[in-house]
Amino acid sequence: RACLLLVGLLGCRPGTSTPSPSPSSSSSLIEPAPAIATPVGTAGCELELPAAVGAAAAEGPAFVLVDGVGVLRISDGAVRTVLALKDHVASSTVMVVGPGDGLWLSDYAGVRVLAPDGALRVVRGVKDGPRYDNLVVRSPSDVWAVSNDIEWEVVHYDGQRWKAVRRRTDFPGRYDDNKFNRMVVNGEGVWVASWNGVWRGSGGKWEAIVVPAEIEAHADLWVYRDRVILGGIDVHYLREGDAWRALPWPPHGSVLRALADVGVVAAPNVDIRR
Repeated sequence: RACLLLVGLLGCRPGTSTPSPSPSSSSSLIEPAPAIATPVGTAGCELELPAAVGAAAAEGPAFVLVDGVGVLRISDGAVRTVLALKDHVASSTVMVVGPGDGLWLSDYAGVRVLAPDGALRVVRGVKDGPRYDNLVVRSPSDVWAVSNDIEWEVVHYDGQRWKAVRRRTDFPGRYDDNKFNRMVVNGEGVWVASWNGVWRGSGGKWEAIVVPAEIEAHADLWVYRDRVILGGIDVHYLREGDAWRALPWPPHGSVLRALADVGVVAAPNVDIRR
């Protein structure tokens, strides 16, 4: 069994537990995701975490996508099918909960929204793809995604239409066949990681972001409490201002990670006992 390690994003300092303040936002793109937290400590060491931002989110229903069945809604101990997809493979669908606007479902036929009252609304209809991946639903009129075709592009939905705001060729660099890795959105803007590096877009302007030398073409991104984390092979960094701060992280092989209010949980490969 692999032991889970709790990683403090801002380092480990004995006798301190004051969360660091969240960075201010200079962009109107983002309202920070709601979160609550209590710093979790180990013997003689309190882990400092980024400060909670926004109001605490109310607990809602859970949704599960099942092969050959469809979307199940689990609430108050009851399970019911809210969208039947009998000839459907779950891995072909992206499922994201939007703030106050139900469940967003993206597949090769487009993007649909399942409202809390059960109504199904089509916000993008296509015959045969491409599928929109990496959905980030800020509001019903502020949605970001990346097309999953070889000539991938970053797209934005304003409540009326989808618009391509950045194409694969707009991220130049070493690789002519630049592949997409990950897109995240926070208060600083839209972040895109590709084989040709990391970019950030804000207010219609895009800039290449310098990353640590250890980060190679397969860079990964995600957001914890409106803070960007950059992942590479055996190295991970937290964005602080205009710099990257190295995080303690289990070395070697695959890494499991889970973001929660208490922090980031990571584990090394199952064949590594530490």
